[in-house]
Amino acid sequence: MSTGSNMLKPNNMLGFLLKGLAAVSLLSTGSYGNISALEDIALSIFAPGRQGKFVKCLTPVVSSVKFYEPYLSRNAKVALSFLFSRPQLPKSYLSPSGLFRVHYTTEGSDAVPTEDKDGDGIPDFVQEVASALDSAYVLEVEILGYPEPIKDGGEGGDDAWDVYLHDLGHLSTYGFTNPERRVGNSSTSYIEMDNDFQDPVFPTKGLDAVHITAAHEFFHMIHYTYYGRSGWEWWMEISSTWMEDVAYDDVNDYYNYLSFFFNHPEVPLNRYDGAHEYGASVFAHFLEERFGRDIIRRMWEQIGRTQRVDLEIWEGVLPGGWREVMGEFALWNYFTGSRARPGFYEEGENYPEVRTEEHTLPDSGRGSLPYLASVYHRFLPRGGAMSLHLFLQEPGVWKGWFVSDGEWWPAGAGESRMKGEDEVTWIGAVGVTEGNYGYRYLASYEASAGDTTGTSPQLAAFPLPNPFLPEEGELSVRFHLDEPGKVSMEIYTILGRQIWKHEEEFPSGNGKLSWDGRNSEGKPVASGIYIYLLRYGGRSKKGKIALVR
Repeated sequence: MSTGSNMLKPNNMLGFLLKGLAAVSLLSTGSYGNISALEDIALSIFAPGRQGKFVKCLTPVVSSVKFYEPYLSRNAKVALSFLFSRPQLPKSYLSPSGLFRVHYTTEGSDAVPTEDKDGDGIPDFVQEVASALDSAYVLEVEILGYPEPIKDGGEGGDDAWDVYLHDLGHLSTYGFTNPERRVGNSSTSYIEMDNDFQDPVFPTKGLDAVHITAAHEFFHMIHYTYYGRSGWEWWMEISSTWMEDVAYDDVNDYYNYLSFFFNHPEVPLNRYDGAHEYGASVFAHFLEERFGRDIIRRMWEQIGRTQRVDLEIWEGVLPGGWREVMGEFALWNYFTGSRARPGFYEEGENYPEVRTEEHTLPDSGRGSLPYLASVYHRFLPRGGAMSLHLFLQEPGVWKGWFVSDGEWWPAGAGESRMKGEDEVTWIGAVGVTEGNYGYRYLASYEASAGDTTGTSPQLAAFPLPNPFLPEEGELSVRFHLDEPGKVSMEIYTILGRQIWKHEEEFPSGNGKLSWDGRNSEGKPVASGIYIYLLRYGGRSKKGKIALVR
């Protein structure tokens, strides 16, 4: 393709980039800081003889170069001109479905493996690539309901989608999808993949790498059908890496990148830097396992409908909005590795454990957290019950949890006070799409506390009966107060949504609070596991109850 009048046009993000935004590293916050940063990274990646750090897919860099080409320097345009024309390869093979044309050579540095067991004149490797692409089409279009990519009008010799196999090992990448020509809000595109997937830098090699790359890059072609410009590269990579696992659940190439995310939960979700976005593919796994596989398609459909790049467009698509989703996501990310348990990630035991900040009591401090990020503070025991005070700037943007001894319950907004645990982890997530938000904590311990529940000298019994059958009576929690005070009981779903709360003033002595198995609207709740939280005298007691109907 030439760099003439049919060049892809940049979206309006560029206007912001050119209005004096401070320069940031390429891909550091979901966008480029300035054009020179884009040039520097692109030129370093595509420099002759480069053999650098492995980057799973170069689509984000190629896409940005193509869309911002009018603003590149003359030297950059010359050096990167090869991205604006298709590879020239002498042979091609039409896939069995007739949907894909695979271009290849059997000579030189770009040669594919030439083994041809069936003697039909077509290398087996080429046929495997074609078969993998056909399978990707069946899965992504016919089964999952995504739209077909835009046809390119015969650019590769016919109307089939084109895939070019040549050596990409020197670029340390599996492949990329190259956007070519705008058609309405969409763009045509073609795929470039490695010619043998045997380079030592590849974490997954051979046919496994062929299969996942076909699923990954074909999904990028679909992405350009929804949105034919630049701005969603981070989500393109998250969702394409997720799609690999939908197609080939046993390969698990995404395991190789999870530490980039779990080691840095404090980084905004939409950061892309050649590493973080692939670890952040766990976000798509969370969405699928929590809300169903179709939610990924609905998010792409919203991009297609709005033609916008701001994250707020998903506020009505994500159940409960960003705050609820980020809160649950942060909780799920705690229960991985040795902490994995049923009800969270299906493959969570194979995931790394999220990085936590550890504190020996007493301790106090402060910090800040950017949008769409989370933080984990673990307060370690010193032989007595803990007292933890938590203060949150702009409480409405946070969703948080306390976790202790394998149980979890919601952390309040604003100033939270929690007593009685011998060890606790606070999980805080910011569920808005811009800004930074501060927090402070003050943690101490009471060496004289007589038990780990923190209920002495004001004692609370366990809720009875448990399991609880509403048809046979109410659930009751009994307690004793040394002096008059307010007592409250709250009931939460296992994922932290409050469904019932009751507060009452009690005199000193024995008391009781009861729950009839209905929510705050008076409607019976379904069978399941619920969390109760009893608060009184500055102390709390919590646990799980089973409701059976």
